[in-house]
Order: sequence, then structure tokens, then C-alpha cells
Amino acid sequence: MIGDPELANLVGATPGDLAARALGIVRLAIPIPLSQTGGPASVYLIDNADGSLSLFDTALGTTESLRALEQGFTEAGRRVEEVTRILVSHGHVDHFGGARQVAGRSGARVFVHPADASKVTRFVWSEAVRERHRRYLRRMGLPEATIVDLEGMEETNELLGERVEAAEPLLEGERIAFARFEAEVMHLPGHTAGLVGLHVPAHRLMLSSDFLLPGVTPNPMLELGEGGEEGKLRSLDAYFESSRRVEALELDWMLPGHGEPFADHRAVLAWLERARARRRAELLERLRGGPRTAFELARVGGGRVRRLQLFMSLSEIIGTLERMETLGTVRRVEREGCYRFEPA
Repeated sequence: MIGDPELANLVGATPGDLAARALGIVRLAIPIPLSQTGGPASVYLIDNADGSLSLFDTALGTTESLRALEQGFTEAGRRVEEVTRILVSHGHVDHFGGARQVAGRSGARVFVHPADASKVTRFVWSEAVRERHRRYLRRMGLPEATIVDLEGMEETNELLGERVEAAEPLLEGERIAFARFEAEVMHLPGHTAGLVGLHVPAHRLMLSSDFLLPGVTPNPMLELGEGGEEGKLRSLDAYFESSRRVEALELDWMLPGHGEPFADHRAVLAWLERARARRRAELLERLRGGPRTAFELARVGGGRVRRLQLFMSLSEIIGTLERMETLGTVRRVEREGCYRFEPA
């Protein structure tokens, strides 16, 4: 393949990258057209004992992303056809979108946590489940036209990456052997219900995906399973519990889903909690002006908002309100079929 000068130097070469490379891990920084994500998507090529490769994430499945991915393989001196195993960190298209194409060329098996399998595979919710989702969004104050608009996001995701036919489970506590180390799967729900990291305790390193990104507050994406509101993941409560687990780890390097490897994960976790505490205080101040629905809180400034922007804002608002309920600073009341939130 002839290299594209606009995609030069896709192979990471920071101190953290060099430490990872000593273990047979190469990071590719794949440009993606999604400014909300925190920069290029990180794809990790990992040596297997038999000379083949595992991939931790694949970036998008667009023509541009796949072209960059192949050039990254070339720069690393490897080929896509060497991949035998694709480990998907979580069910967002900028992390799994290229899996179908890579697996189609190489015959690789695809793995994902069961809680995110419906996002990654060709899974279709029943109409009854979709109606439960609509009912929940109505209770959060969304008008019908907005609900219909948000449902159209699925079509946009399909343009960014095709789902795979099937995926095998990637489970908490599972140990995965690579050429130069063994990693333990850590299930870290919060950003999504099924996000996983790979912890390498012998080398004080973790592939952490979007769980923790310096300078970025990973959005607790709104998720409703088959039960709709019943059994819904309280994303920021889950993230808090996941954070306590990661905080306890002894790590020299975190290899994230976007951006360069970084050290001092505890300082980043502390910064993130301060940022979220400020956000809770801001929302509480707004609620002192009177009860609000989540949709009203997400629609600051009025006017038309792009559906991805609205969905991310709504996810963050709902996750924060749920965390505030847990902390006892707000309560919800149901009036006229809608949940409204007010200071406790």
C-alpha cells in the first residue's frame, strides 16, 4: 500500500508508548471526525505468542478510518491479515466500527462484554422494548418529535461502522495470555454498561479505553436495557464504584482510548471527581429556581440542537441527577407524566 503523507506517524512514540512496546503493544492513533471523543482513536496491536496479533479496539469502519488503520499496520511492520483476536473495549462505534472489516479479512474472532454485545452485534430491539424506551424519555420531558429524532441516531452509527454478526463474551476476571504478558479483564461500567479494561499487574500497566481520559470527563451515556426504566444502569453511580477499583491499582501507565499514554491515574481520577462535584453544584443552583425536567436542563439556550449533542447532554444531565439522588441533594417528583427534579 502506498502511504498517505497526511496520515504519517500513526504509530505512537511517547515514553508511555515505548514502555508498552517493550511488552509487544503498539498504539496507532487513528484520526476520526468526532470532536466530542477527545481526539484520534487509539487502536492497540498486541503480539500473541504464536506470532499473530490481537487488537484492542479498531476505530471506525469508514473508508478514511480503515485506510488510516491499514497504513498504521504498515508503519508498524504488520498486516491486517495477522489479526486473530479483536477485543472490543466497549460498544461505541469509534471503538468497534472497523471490527467487521478487519475480521472479514483476517478471520479474527471478536470479543466484547455481554452488557455491550447488543451495541456491537446485529441485534435488534423488539418494538415492545423500544416503546419502553420511549416511555422513559417522555418521563424525562422529551417531546415526541425529539424522541423520533434520537431514534434516528442508529442509522448514523451504521454509516460509521457496521456491526458484526456475532461476538464472544469478554468477562470480568478473565485472564488473557499474550506473547509477553498476561492481562486480567476488568469490567468498569459507567461510560457504558459493558466497558472493559485490560489490567497488566506484573508490569503496572492498564489498557483503559474511555474509562479515564486526562482533561476529558467521559460521558456517562444513557442506557436502557430490555427492561427500559426498570433495571436501568445508574451510570455515574456505576462509574464511582469502578473508579474506586481503579484508584486502588498500582500503575505506572494508562493506555487510553484517545490520546497518549499517561501516568498518575489517581491524580486524573481526583481531577475528574472535582469536575463532577462542580457540575453537581451548578445543577443544584439551577434547580433552586424551580423544578426542572432533564430535557429542560439539557436545552440551555433554546434553538435546535444536533441530536448527538442533545443525546450526550441528556446523558450527562440524567447521570448527574441520578448521582445527586444517591448523595441526597436532589429528589424527583412525577407530575403530569414527567419526572421533575428539585433540591432535596
